[in-house]
Amino acid sequence: MAAASSAARRVWDSLPPSGSAGAAAPAQWLGQPEQPGAPELAGQPTVQSLPRNGGPEPDELKNLVLLNLNKNQLKYLPSEICRLENLECVSLDNNELENIPKEFCCLQNLHEVHLSHNFITTLPEEIKHLTKLKILILSRNKIEYLPDGICKLKRLKVLDVAGNNIQIFPKAMGCLQLEELYCEDNPLLQKNPVSAIQEDDILTLKEITARFIFTQLENRNLLLCTAIKGNLKAQNMLSQRQECAQCGHSFLSMWLECVHFIDVKQKRMKTSKNLQLLPVRSLLCSYKCFYHRDHGLFGISVL
Repeated sequence: MAAASSAARRVWDSLPPSGSAGAAAPAQWLGQPEQPGAPELAGQPTVQSLPRNGGPEPDELKNLVLLNLNKNQLKYLPSEICRLENLECVSLDNNELENIPKEFCCLQNLHEVHLSHNFITTLPEEIKHLTKLKILILSRNKIEYLPDGICKLKRLKVLDVAGNNIQIFPKAMGCLQLEELYCEDNPLLQKNPVSAIQEDDILTLKEITARFIFTQLENRNLLLCTAIKGNLKAQNMLSQRQECAQCGHSFLSMWLECVHFIDVKQKRMKTSKNLQLLPVRSLLCSYKCFYHRDHGLFGISVL
């Protein structure tokens, strides 16, 4: 991981030091004190949580640009962290974090985030709001899947998810303009085709109704559009719409989860050693679409 670590530090090292032109005041790096007597938090085993009361008020730290709390025992991040709105780089490696609050994703000036060697299992869908993010390091956690929102980070250049429990990547993963991707030591799905027996499509009444509504909305049925605008329950249900990777039609419930494989060599990016095919999630609306020829999709089987 030397290559990943080196690349991940580029933005970090290029930021201006304290006191230089363009540097924010009064504090830039919490954990690397500017003056004798300032609190050093990085590497102190006594730090198990960030203070809600009795410590600096978030508004007093509003100019904080860099936050380093590596090698502590932090178990969670308080929701008040969203008030540190000028943060550009955050490093929380080697802690005990199990999740990241959605409020963290309000820090829209973040360029670089380090969260390696924690116990994180999931990431919030709101991560899509970190639109300036360029480097995201999530190695050595317990992440099983990445949210679809991560594929909306158009400026993301370096993604490190090595050493997690990821089997498959989000369906829009190929849209990212990554320069470096590291995903070794994950149980990634392999391309090992086996024969399958065709089954009949049996839809629930809810699914049949939802598909009919989706079709009518696509045909701009004004009467139905007006009725749905006045029905919050229907809006919430229809907001879970999925799109078939084969026919493009809309459906509600996941009918058949599939995978297609991206040739990473065609992406011209640095990747983990020996990585050739990247498994990416796809959804189909029926077995009819699954058995369509030449779509390059494979059903996921549990052996």
